[in-house]
Amino acid sequence: MVLESAVAATAGLWQRRLKHWRATAGPEQREVFFGQQHVAGRLGQSDFTRMGELNITIGGQSFPHRLYHFVLTYSNWEDVSLCYSEIPEI
Repeated sequence: MVLESAVAATAGLWQRRLKHWRATAGPEQREVFFGQQHVAGRLGQSDFTRMGELNITIGGQSFPHRLYHFVLTYSNWEDVSLCYSEIPEI
């Protein structure tokens, strides 16, 4: 019973906020931007990309591989390494 009243109160809050937003900003599409603060030496991003879908061949032989991509978020310094893969592409 308490949970239901809390959910109803929260729903009412969001409905009021949405009504206020529509009245002041309008429903037209606008770009939403969430600014981020990047600190030097703190964060990096990395990922692997499977290149098998490109069907790359060398001398007629299939070349299964992956790329490893690393970026320092503050400076946007990037590095890409070729990874030879013995794991079949899924």
